[in-house]
Amino acid sequence: MKKSTIPVIIIIVAIIIVAAIIIIGKSKGPTTVEQPTQTTLIGETSPTTQPSQPTELTPTTTIQPPKAIQCDTGECFLPHFLKCAPVELKMPFVGDTIYQITVFGTKDGKCHYTTKVVDSSGKAVSGGPSSLECFVPVDKITTATAEHLFGVDTAVGKETVKAEQDKLFTDYCSQK
Repeated sequence: MKKSTIPVIIIIVAIIIVAAIIIIGKSKGPTTVEQPTQTTLIGETSPTTQPSQPTELTPTTTIQPPKAIQCDTGECFLPHFLKCAPVELKMPFVGDTIYQITVFGTKDGKCHYTTKVVDSSGKAVSGGPSSLECFVPVDKITTATAEHLFGVDTAVGKETVKAEQDKLFTDYCSQK
C-alpha cells in the first residue's frame, strides 16, 4: 500500500463513522438547556425629579439569554445551524473524542460558531484537528456549509462545493 493512500483511507473511514452516527442518532431529538439569568439596573427618572438631580438606579426586569439547544445528531443540529440559532452539537468522533460545534448566534450580520474536537472532559485534544472560530455572513450559511463541517464534500464529484466552502473557511474562520 502506498503512503499516499493512507490519508485517503483515514478520511473515508472518518466520513463513514460520522455518517453512521448521523443515521443511528436520527431517533434522538433536541434537549433544551436553561441558561442562567441576569438582573440589570436601568436608570429611571421619577416624575418629581428635576433635570439637575442625579438619576436613581432601580432594579428592573430580568433579561433572559437565548436558550441553547443541545443536539447529538446532524438532523437535530442542521435547522438551528441554518438559522444561526444558538445550538451545540456533540457527536462521538474518533476514539473517545467528541466533535463539538457551538453556534453562539448572529452578531453584526455574521454567524458566530466554533468547531473543535474535545476529550470526554471537554478539553481540546492536542494533536487533533485544529479548533476553529468562525464569523460567517449569515447569507452564506447553507446546507453545503454544514456538510463541509462533516466532511461530506470530500466525496468524488463535490470538488467545486468543497473549494467554495474552503474559501469561506479561509475568509471567515481562524484557528484557535
